Amino acid sequence: MSRSGCRKSQLVTAFGALVVVGAVAHAQTDADRPVATVGESKITVAQVQKSIGRVPLFQLKNLGDSSAAVKRTFVEQLTKRELLVQGALDAKLDERVDVRDRIRTVLTSALLNELRGEAIKAGDVSDQEVAKYYADNKARYTSALRIKIWQIVVGTQAEAQALLDFIAKDAEYAKDPIAGWDKLAREKSLDKSTAMRKGNLGFVQADGQTAHKDLRVPKELFEAAAKLQDGELLSEPLGVAGRWVVLQRRGSHQTPERTLQSEAATIRSLLAKQKVQARTKELLEGLRQQYVKDKRAAAVDQIDIDYDGEISPKNRPGTLKRRGHPAAGKNRPAGQPGHLR
Repeated sequence: MSRSGCRKSQLVTAFGALVVVGAVAHAQTDADRPVATVGESKITVAQVQKSIGRVPLFQLKNLGDSSAAVKRTFVEQLTKRELLVQGALDAKLDERVDVRDRIRTVLTSALLNELRGEAIKAGDVSDQEVAKYYADNKARYTSALRIKIWQIVVGTQAEAQALLDFIAKDAEYAKDPIAGWDKLAREKSLDKSTAMRKGNLGFVQADGQTAHKDLRVPKELFEAAAKLQDGELLSEPLGVAGRWVVLQRRGSHQTPERTLQSEAATIRSLLAKQKVQARTKELLEGLRQQYVKDKRAAAVDQIDIDYDGEISPKNRPGTLKRRGHPAAGKNRPAGQPGHLR
């Protein structure tokens, strides 16, 4: 046996559970050859090579002053890790609830990562698919006018007209129109979601869509603002959805047209993600049919969540709360037994 083989044998024997069956020096001859065995786990040449390949070169230099020393040190580190795993198994840590939960999380992530890789590799997005998506969603990429709109919403046409008259005649408002409008919006506007920010709806598109994807406003606001110049106030009240609006156009922006060439990479990534999601859904449906045998949604109704976020089993109607129950002590009267409360 070579000197390096003796050193390795001595090293592994010190752990007591390791049997040396190969050498890293023979990595090129048989990738599946085990370098060492710890319990039922085998450390193969291929595993050592793969692990070494993940380590930056400057870190490898700290493991030894020669290639053989680096490989021996690496095998020792892998052996220590497997010994700790074996110790955890001997202590039955894998049977603990928290450890099982962590194992499930790792397995879930590993499966999803594998699924993504397979779906992307097998479902490469073609140029035809990209072009079709671009054509089907052309409105997203064409040049469009967006108008920044401020509004004050009131209940009647008379109230709206009174505001317009005030704006036209008030000397203080004329000195500082921005502050004057802000004050009117905070005090008068019924739209409380915008009243504290000058009634600012942000930039609105022709279809009523705003910068917030979940917020869409009546398109009549855009149509009225489109007839104004930036900074101009609509001269008459605008009736919208049963209320009346005093409207001001504060600015505008013409978005540039985005070509197929400029958006191809983004569209390709989006379509690839959709394919991965479809493959994930398909896999889940198959696994659901195979493994979900007994689903009792009604059992969830037996769980209570109180206002403090505490979770406890729900008491059956007519039963008393047990002493020591998490919810039993809530709202109980204070003081010593027998004292007036």
